Amino acid sequence: LRQPKPTGPMEVVVMVRSARGLLAADKGGTSDPFCEVSIGRKKRKTKVVPKSLDPTWEESFTMALEAGECTFTCDVFDHDVIGNSDFLGRALVDTRTLMMGRAREDWLPLGVRKTGDEAQGSLLLKVLKREKGKPQELFIEVLSARKLAAADRGGTSDPFVVIHAEGQKVKTRVIKTTLTPEWGESFQVLVEEDAGKVSFEVYDYNTFGRNTLIGSTDLDTSALTPSSPPLHKWLPLDIPPAGGALKSLPKVARV
Repeated sequence: LRQPKPTGPMEVVVMVRSARGLLAADKGGTSDPFCEVSIGRKKRKTKVVPKSLDPTWEESFTMALEAGECTFTCDVFDHDVIGNSDFLGRALVDTRTLMMGRAREDWLPLGVRKTGDEAQGSLLLKVLKREKGKPQELFIEVLSARKLAAADRGGTSDPFVVIHAEGQKVKTRVIKTTLTPEWGESFQVLVEEDAGKVSFEVYDYNTFGRNTLIGSTDLDTSALTPSSPPLHKWLPLDIPPAGGALKSLPKVARV
């Protein structure tokens, strides 16, 4: 398949997710790692994760691609309060290998910058190359629900979730006979930059007849940007009177 030729300025969205197997730079056998993303003269940094060799950041950065800028670097350092931070490893990404508008997620081995450096472990990145002003991808993970209403005679339900976003509809699988389902399912939908909300509806599945609505809730996504930290929260369900809550998982993240 041939990629469409871009007609406007380009940008890359880099989600720095996590790392594993990093070098221990501190006396206690751990590190305080952070990741620095660089394209040309532009640099962005994640937060520092204290005392970990397998840190999780889940942070996104959107950076413009200027003429001639093809490769970006992700350097992992051990944060030191006094003195320079210790180098732990580097990953390189050539944006020319990315499909336009299609996010790619990979574990990348960490290497050295120069002779004498030490590095080990790998870095998990999710990267999207796109034209500026194009629709964005919203990533939604539905983890679980709790205290749902019992819609069936046996005092349980067979719940599933329907998600609505800008005319798009996706749904989780049905989990039988439970009021505390765990789905752990992820979805991605295309949204405009100023998209307002995502709606969640929880139903009890019925083999015959209509499915029974257990509850619904909305999530305002208008304040999310590609550089926003992912949301991870319980969403209270509006109906029925029995209440309930839905956990919209580790993130609703816009990239």
